[in-house]
Amino acid sequence: ARKTLIQPVSQMTGIRLERTNALHEALFSFGFSIGPALAAVGIAVLGTINTFWVIAVFALLAALAIAILGAIPANALPDDPPPSQWWRDAIAGFSAIRTDKAILVLTAFFVVVELVYMPSEVVILPAYFLDQDNPLGMGFVISAMAIGGIIGAYLYDPLSKRLSNRHILILSMVASSAALFGLAFFPPVSVMLVSGLLAGLFWGPMGPLINTLVQTRFAGHVQGRVFGAQMAIFSAGPPLGMFFAGALVDQWGVFIVYPVLVTVLFALAVSVSFAPVLRSLNGTVQDTIQK
Repeated sequence: ARKTLIQPVSQMTGIRLERTNALHEALFSFGFSIGPALAAVGIAVLGTINTFWVIAVFALLAALAIAILGAIPANALPDDPPPSQWWRDAIAGFSAIRTDKAILVLTAFFVVVELVYMPSEVVILPAYFLDQDNPLGMGFVISAMAIGGIIGAYLYDPLSKRLSNRHILILSMVASSAALFGLAFFPPVSVMLVSGLLAGLFWGPMGPLINTLVQTRFAGHVQGRVFGAQMAIFSAGPPLGMFFAGALVDQWGVFIVYPVLVTVLFALAVSVSFAPVLRSLNGTVQDTIQK
């Protein structure tokens, strides 16, 4: 629901859609990454219960911020969807993704990334740093990846002025997966910090890019269904990935499993880059809007 408001806000404010998406993803990533740290400080200073009250206040402020958006002009809002049965609405997003081959390929690649990245953060890296008795090192590496992602998301706007959608996509996929090799072989923490920062930096534009593609390739009343279907698919990937990664690490260890996973991801990123269906993304966002 939040993502479906991005395009109307962009139209109302006159801010480029690419910049609006970049700001949205960068700020969302910033809040998502700094939230746990602030909660830890709150627990230490205010206590657990009082910290929950602070969280509740911020939730109300977020609701108030969205309520203010009621001033969006009617012509900036998506068209009302045609009446339909609820179960058809629920699967409409999946059907829409299936009909757009480029979005289908991107969604599938995102699932693979989730299958590799989330186990990295939750299973593989914790197992390695626990064995090294270096929790601080793990915190620094994860933070570097988060900081890189925030910067990368914000850079989507200037990149979109110079590169086509397809070129941004290829750069993000190949460069981010290549940067993970700097983590996969567990070099010194200083090297892992740089690699994590680069991985996040190169992957950062992907969030704003996929938002923009959905907003420009689907009708307004379909976008919410597509975003909902994508989020459902993306949410299903990490638990499966963590289960299989845990089983593989338990059997063969992190020094074998992680390089293999990253190699598979890199090979897939290179393969997807040559997929003919991505040629429809050669134009800029403005070209797509005009079509």
